[in-house]
Amino acid sequence: LIENWEKIKEYYEAWWNCEILDKVPLWVAAPRDDPQSRKILSGKEMWIRKGEKFNKEKTIRNAEKTLEATFYGGVAFPCYWPNFGTDVFSAYMGAGMEFLPIFPPVITGPAAIEEGVNPVSWAKWNNPILKDYSDLSIIQVKEDNIYWQKTKEFVSSALERSQGNYIVGSTDIHPSMDSLVVLRGSPQQLCLDLVDNPEGVKKTIKLLWEAWLKVYEESYYNIVVKRQEGTSAWINLWAPGKFYPVENDLSV
Repeated sequence: LIENWEKIKEYYEAWWNCEILDKVPLWVAAPRDDPQSRKILSGKEMWIRKGEKFNKEKTIRNAEKTLEATFYGGVAFPCYWPNFGTDVFSAYMGAGMEFLPIFPPVITGPAAIEEGVNPVSWAKWNNPILKDYSDLSIIQVKEDNIYWQKTKEFVSSALERSQGNYIVGSTDIHPSMDSLVVLRGSPQQLCLDLVDNPEGVKKTIKLLWEAWLKVYEESYYNIVVKRQEGTSAWINLWAPGKFYPVENDLSV
């Protein structure tokens, strides 16, 4: 699936080094020009039902078919990353999750874009698992958490199957304030916390970043470092070393 990879890498390496090669790099993806590819990307036959969300064989197989149906131009490349939703980082600590009834195995193609299915899930609001800032012991990844276990399984399985045909990226790890919003039950509550207990918020954010580092290392980087060239993530860019697009949507 990856064509002209050696040339594509040059543009990414130049970009990371603040350099420009012969032209401005563009990331272009579109359905391949054949009936089967258009059918796959415009319909939902490859999509995953909520009850199948932990079925890694079906999810990754359908993701591969979706990637195969996609044309990649410029510096674009096929990338699969496990997607249990943007709040999965909070779920690792015990937050509840709600999933769409059906969602694509990988976010690409007209059907996924038109229906706006990213995220595929969301946190259960108004159900804070961090009641206050007096006890921060919950701010840690639960080793027996099903989402935590499945994230690592999906990454490992995809790497075994990819054989260099596509890049395996990190899951969407919403850390920091975005995670604390979920743990405290709502954006409104966290805004009040910033006024009522700013020191408590700061201490919690520090612990969340420590947890984020564990998640990135143990659920992704330590798994791919010796089995894949470089890294990627939900933003579908590539880096020769460690890379992740951190964000703080609460500030928007």
